Amino acid sequence: MADKKEKAKSYLPGRHVLRRTFDNVMTEFFVTGLVLLNMLGMLVDMAVTDAGCNIYDNITMIQACITHHEEDAFVISWTNAFQYTELAFLLIFTVEIQLRLYAYGFPYFFDVLNCVDALIVIGLLILQLQLVTVLSTAGDSFNFLRIVRLVRLVRLFVVMNKVQKAQRAYKKAKHLKFGSPVERVMELLIDMKGRLEDADDVSDISWIMHLISSDKLYTIDLKVAGGANVSSEMMSFLENNLGGGRRQSVDVQCGETQAALPSTAQGLKRLETRMLEGGESLAALELARMDQLSTLPEIRAYLHPPQSSRRFSSPYLDVLPGRNFVSKVHGWDVDVFDFAAKAEGSHLVLGVHQLLEDHGLIAKLRLSKPRLLTFLRRVQDGYKAENPYHNSVHALDVVFNTNYFIRHKLVDELITPLDRLACIVASAIHDYQHPGVNNQFLQQTKHEYSLTYNDQSILESHHLASAWKLLLLDECNFLKGWPREQYLEFRDCVIQLVMGTDMKFHFEHYTKFKTKVSSNTFVAGCDREDVKFLLALIVHAADIANPAKPLKLCLKWTELVMEEFFRQGDLERNLGMPISPFYDREKTSVAQCQMGFINVLVKPLFVELCGLLGEQATRDCIGALEENLKGWEVHGNDLLLRKGVVSPTAGAADASPARGVDGSKSSRRVSKLI
Repeated sequence: MADKKEKAKSYLPGRHVLRRTFDNVMTEFFVTGLVLLNMLGMLVDMAVTDAGCNIYDNITMIQACITHHEEDAFVISWTNAFQYTELAFLLIFTVEIQLRLYAYGFPYFFDVLNCVDALIVIGLLILQLQLVTVLSTAGDSFNFLRIVRLVRLVRLFVVMNKVQKAQRAYKKAKHLKFGSPVERVMELLIDMKGRLEDADDVSDISWIMHLISSDKLYTIDLKVAGGANVSSEMMSFLENNLGGGRRQSVDVQCGETQAALPSTAQGLKRLETRMLEGGESLAALELARMDQLSTLPEIRAYLHPPQSSRRFSSPYLDVLPGRNFVSKVHGWDVDVFDFAAKAEGSHLVLGVHQLLEDHGLIAKLRLSKPRLLTFLRRVQDGYKAENPYHNSVHALDVVFNTNYFIRHKLVDELITPLDRLACIVASAIHDYQHPGVNNQFLQQTKHEYSLTYNDQSILESHHLASAWKLLLLDECNFLKGWPREQYLEFRDCVIQLVMGTDMKFHFEHYTKFKTKVSSNTFVAGCDREDVKFLLALIVHAADIANPAKPLKLCLKWTELVMEEFFRQGDLERNLGMPISPFYDREKTSVAQCQMGFINVLVKPLFVELCGLLGEQATRDCIGALEENLKGWEVHGNDLLLRKGVVSPTAGAADASPARGVDGSKSSRRVSKLI
């Protein structure tokens, strides 16, 4: 209650009006003009009363000269008029100071110049009253005038500082119109800080200003984000992969790294030669293959809704939830592994093509279908089948996940056909030519990608650059014939979406997203940059969505991603490098890794995103996420075996190596995961 009374004092009647009036630059100029007019009158008075008197004479001679002037009728009239005019000016300035004190409170005197000016005005007022009403003798008048003029000269110095202050106010007014947003914010905070009376409020404003100037507005403390229950290994994993810490550089020759990783140096060049020689025949082959696959019953079951429900089909996922009115590839629970197995090696081509057809993008945007299919084939072939996780099946999964998100009504109403195409293409290429190791490994081993992209979002930059080189080949350029502006907008959007998959931006983008959601940013007609930011966040969410999938799919992805982690750990061990957190197959707890990944990274993001998208997204994603998290908490590492994802013979001593989703052999038995 006491706090409310204190706050009430700061909102006295008319206080805000006075503040706005004094903050107005025109008011500042008006007051300064009055002061300058007053000083001009003082200079004229000195010229009139001291005319013909040598100021370098002795005091007696000066007094005699002034006494002579005082007997002049004109001088007498001028002096009387000036003294009363001076008194009026001083009364005006005194009232001004009182009003400023009422408007701003005691913080007004925090400025030294304001204190000095107030003291001078009050002192001059007292002296002027005495000069007008008391003194009459020439000698006394002379001595008194010397004091008054000296004080006036000091006030002249203060006035010149006020003129400079008025100039700064004018520049600030112009700056608020033309300056950058962050500079405008800092100016407003400085003004606000100067008006506050409470020390805690001043301290809070100072902290805000420091935070803005440090460029860490969206940075999250990993220790706070992780919470007290996060293991030290998970904390190390976050620091290594999200930019929170830098591992010590390891002296490894570049040649050793290139030998350890699959070679891609000449891949694009060889690919270009082959396409140039037979581009048309390859496009025809892809068209024929798509037609053939589309007729297979097992594929039709994925690509087309049931015959009886087609007439009810809706473009939005949140309309009539729970009824299968759309094809399976649009659902959250689509089994991408089964789809890939039945697509006979064309899963990414077929899946992306079908989504583009479903959205009507090929016709709307006049895409060259032969070139599109050739491009998709080359993209799928560019993914490394030997990677347990980062392969073309993962790319297709991200495409399906992204499509699921953008079909929700809120997003659908914000985006254009060009945005839909950018989302699907970006998802398809987001891990193109992934080497099976992370950015930190490439940086520490001085890999050619790291040198090429200067250690900045190494893999993401490579995925983009390599895929775009592919797109620009004539046989793959399905954008051919587009206007320049449309092409540049598409490219800009794809770049932002793929670069947003770099995990080092996770917390920054998550915090920004929460801020934008709380301020109701994502509404019809919102800023174009906000739309692209939302789409980048959606693609990132689609990329880390494995823990939010139905349990069977979640565990399959867990098996594959951990195997890829372990393979990098094996490489690090062979190269004499420190093994990354969760990458040591002999010591890692899969359950701890997954629980930390869900609690710290996936769940907070999905809660915010699904809360924005609506109830169906919350049921589909958060429901599965909670079930999977509970499974890890209850069963630990045994969850993989309890749910039958691992074959009964996988743990046998003589079990043959398991094959990856692209047909590659895993380097170790699945039992090593647990």
